[in-house]
Amino acid sequence: MNPFTNIFPKPHTLLIVIHVKDVEQTLRNVRTVCEAGADGVFLIDHSDLHGRLDGCYLFARKAFPDLWIGLNYLSLDNRTAIRKIEKDPSVSGLWVDDGGIRERAEDPVRQARDTHDWKKHLLPEYFPLFGGVAFKGQETVYDVARVAQLATPYIDVITTSGSKTGTPPDVEKSV
Repeated sequence: MNPFTNIFPKPHTLLIVIHVKDVEQTLRNVRTVCEAGADGVFLIDHSDLHGRLDGCYLFARKAFPDLWIGLNYLSLDNRTAIRKIEKDPSVSGLWVDDGGIRERAEDPVRQARDTHDWKKHLLPEYFPLFGGVAFKGQETVYDVARVAQLATPYIDVITTSGSKTGTPPDVEKSV
């Protein structure tokens, strides 16, 4: 069994994304997620108020101590996000929108390898890293399958998106 299936042994895993606004809204949404039977949540804050995400996370962790709760610091670079996570071992996982794969670069995995090495250095136990590949706002990817393959040694769960929030990826993207 790989480390991910040790955490999520069911055939399918459902992690819900909660865009935090304040503690009350966060706790209400996490409670709804738990009642619906999801496997966990990612808390995300679209603003630059990182203290708000951290504060909402702390209240959610206290209220739901056994729930899988990951974080996504949208406006932090990957190293800084990993350093923040390092300070709180109760965080379950990290999602970075930019997995660091540059399809047309001389070394297309340099950034991903760097993030992976930082994660491994600072977070020695298995800690799932979710990373964006062919994600909205990134440079165009022409061979999604190749880029995803390049990412697999460095990113535990490869994520993608449509062209903007709320827009599904094109069907061709999964081929």
